[in-house]
Amino acid sequence: MPAPSKSAASRTLKGVPSDASSPSAAAARGQKRQKRAGANPPVTQDPAHVWENDLNIEEVFADATGAARIEKIFQIFGDPKDEYVDVPWFQQDSRPTLISDQLNRPLQQSTVRDYERRIFESGLAVDCRLPWLRWSNGPRQQNYPLLALSFNHRREAFYNAFEKDPNHPMVQQSLKQGLRRCRILHKATPNYIVNWLCSEHNKHHSGSGETALGVMAEAMKVEAAWKRKCAADAITTHHENYQKMYDAFVRRESELFADSVQYFSEAKALARTLESYDAQAAFQEWYLAHGDFLKSSTTPFVCISAMNQMAVLIVKCMRNFHSKSDLKVVLIEALKFCVPSIGTGAHRQIPSPFLAPAARAAMANVTIPMGESVTFKRLLKKKEQKAEDEAIKRKLTTGASIGNGDGEEFEENTAEQKGEEQSQDDGGEGSSDDHGVHGAAASMCGKPNVDAAINALKADKEKERSRKVLKQITKDKNKNKKPKSAAAVAKERAQQEAKPTLELDECDDFKPTISNRSSPQDSRVKTALDDFLCSIRFARMNLAVKISDDEASRSKHFLVSLFLELAWTSSVAVNGKIFKTYSSFRDECQKVFVAAHQRIQIGKESFDPLHLAKNLMSMVNTPASHLQRV
Repeated sequence: MPAPSKSAASRTLKGVPSDASSPSAAAARGQKRQKRAGANPPVTQDPAHVWENDLNIEEVFADATGAARIEKIFQIFGDPKDEYVDVPWFQQDSRPTLISDQLNRPLQQSTVRDYERRIFESGLAVDCRLPWLRWSNGPRQQNYPLLALSFNHRREAFYNAFEKDPNHPMVQQSLKQGLRRCRILHKATPNYIVNWLCSEHNKHHSGSGETALGVMAEAMKVEAAWKRKCAADAITTHHENYQKMYDAFVRRESELFADSVQYFSEAKALARTLESYDAQAAFQEWYLAHGDFLKSSTTPFVCISAMNQMAVLIVKCMRNFHSKSDLKVVLIEALKFCVPSIGTGAHRQIPSPFLAPAARAAMANVTIPMGESVTFKRLLKKKEQKAEDEAIKRKLTTGASIGNGDGEEFEENTAEQKGEEQSQDDGGEGSSDDHGVHGAAASMCGKPNVDAAINALKADKEKERSRKVLKQITKDKNKNKKPKSAAAVAKERAQQEAKPTLELDECDDFKPTISNRSSPQDSRVKTALDDFLCSIRFARMNLAVKISDDEASRSKHFLVSLFLELAWTSSVAVNGKIFKTYSSFRDECQKVFVAAHQRIQIGKESFDPLHLAKNLMSMVNTPASHLQRV
C-alpha cells in the first residue's frame, strides 16, 4: 500500500520507532521545542506528578479550557509532539492498526451501520475531524495497535466494510488514503487526561455526541465523588449548608451539570431506578443498537427528562402490585418510547411521542382504570351468566348422579328412570313428577344442547313436556354414539394443539381488582396496564407445554411494547391487521402468545429460547389464517 506523502506538518507512520524515553524526558523535549519556536509556556509546568492517575484535570489545567486545554495536553503528553501523523489502516502483518481505547464509551452499533453505509456510497470522510489516538502499552515507546479516543465509530465502520467487500471501489479508496493528520498521545498518558479528551470530543460532536447513557454514567460518577468527599470531610445531611455545598460541588465537578443541577438530579434518579430493577444493561444494549444518534437533534437533557418522568410513573403504578420481573419488562419497553430510535431488520420502528414536554400527559393512558371498560363489562357479564347457569344446574340435579359424558353412569341413571317410570305407569306410589324431571336433567349434563333443555325447564307449566324431550335426546344419543378410532383421536388432538385458541375460560378467575402483593387485603381497580399483564399470564396458562420464565419474559417484552404503542399512539399493527380498540387487541395478543409457543413446540423435543423472540417478531405482519395452518 503506498504511503501518503510527507508534509511540513504531517509525517507518515511507517513502523514502530525503536528509541524509547521516559514521560519526563519526552515532556522536557516538548518544552524545549516550544521555547525555540517562541511559543507560550504551558499553563501548568510539567513535573512528574501530572503523569499520575486520579488527578483532577480542573486543578491541573485550571487556567485553560476548551481548545487551549487540548493544545496544552498534546504539548505535554503528545508522542510525537506538535506533529500530525498519517496512519495506515493495517500493519505490515495485515493486522488492524487501530482498536478502541478501553476508556472510550461503548460503540453505538446504529451509528456504525450508518457510517458503513456511507463508506459504500461515497467513501470515508477522513478530513472532517482530526483523529485522537494513543499508543498501546508494551516494551517499546510506541506499540501497536493504536487506541482510538476519537474516530472510533468510523474505525469500526471501515473494518466492517472491508470485511464485507474488500474490493469495493469506495473501500479501496479509503484503504489507500488511510487516516490523515492524527494526533497521538504517549502510552503512559494518565486516565484522567484520556477521559477528559473523550468527553470533550463527544460534547462537541454534532452527530454522535453525548448521549443519555453517558449523562447517567457521569451523574453516578459525580455522586460517588461527593460521597467520598462527605466521608473525608465528615459532611452529613444535617449540615445547615448541605444542599448549597452539594450543588456547588456538582457544578464544579462536571461541566455537563454546570448550568443545571436539576439535570444532574434527574439523571441520577433515572440511573438509580434502572439499577434497582436490574434494567440498565438491557436498556443500554437496545439503545446502542437502535438509538438514532446521528439524524436526531434531540438533546440528552430532553431524553433524560422524559425517561425519568416515565420511570416514576411506571414504578408508582406497578410497585407492590406486580413482580419485580414484570416491572423490569414494562420499564425497559416504556423507556424505548422516550428516545429517538431506528427500526432495523426484524425490529420495528418504535415511535418516540414524548420528546415534546407538552405531549407527556399521554403517558398516563396506561394507568386508566378499567372498571367501566368494554373488556371488563364483557368478562363480568359472562362470569355472572355462567354462575347463574351453574346455580340452575345444581338446583335441577340435586340428589341425582351426573354422568361423565362417556355413557357409563348415564346409562345407569337411565335404567333407574325406566324402572321409576314403569312403576309410575303401573300406579306405584313411590314416584313423583319432580323425581323423574331431576333424573332426566341429570342424564342431560354434558350434552351439546343442555343449556336449551335447562331453559325449557325454567317454565313450570312445561315440566312434563321437557321431561319427554330430555328422554328422547338421551335415547338418540345412546343410539347414535360410536367409538372414535385411535387415528381420529390422534388427528383431533393434533389439530387442537395447532390451533391458537384459549382452552380455559378467562371469566372463571377474572377479578376487576388487583391486590397488593405485600398486603393482600389492600386492593385497587385494575388499570389498563394491570389488565394487559394479567391477560398475558392467563394466555400462558393455556399452553399445553409449560415454558420457562425466560421464554415467557421474551414474549412479554414484545407484547408489552405493542400494548404501549396502542396506548400512546392509538393504533398498532398485529398479525397484519391494524388495531385501534383495546378489547380486540387484547384478544389478538393472547392468541399470538399461544400460537407462537405452540408453533415452537410442535415437532420439537427441545428448543432454544433465543429463537422465541424471532418467532414473535415474524408474526407481527403474518395473517392469522397462516398461523392457524401451522
